[in-house]
Amino acid sequence: MCTVPVVDTSEGGAQIRGSPSLPGGTRVALELDGAGFALPCIVRGDSEDSMRLQFELDDATVATFRPFLERLTLSRAA
Repeated sequence: MCTVPVVDTSEGGAQIRGSPSLPGGTRVALELDGAGFALPCIVRGDSEDSMRLQFELDDATVATFRPFLERLTLSRAA
C-alpha cells in the first residue's frame, strides 16, 4: 500500500502521481480519502510521473461512487 496524490478523477478512472511503476493490466485498488471504500482498477498507462487507472466498478459501487464524485467535483469548483 502507498499514498499518492490523485491528479484527476472521473467516473471512468483516475490519474495518480508518485506511485511505484506497474505494468499495464495490473489490477489495483484505489482508496480515495473520505470515500470509505476501495475502487477496483486496472493500470492502463504508466509514465515517468503519472499512472492512468481505469475503474472496474460493479453497479452497486457505481451507485455509491457517483454521489462521492459529485461532491468532490463541487468542492473543487468552490
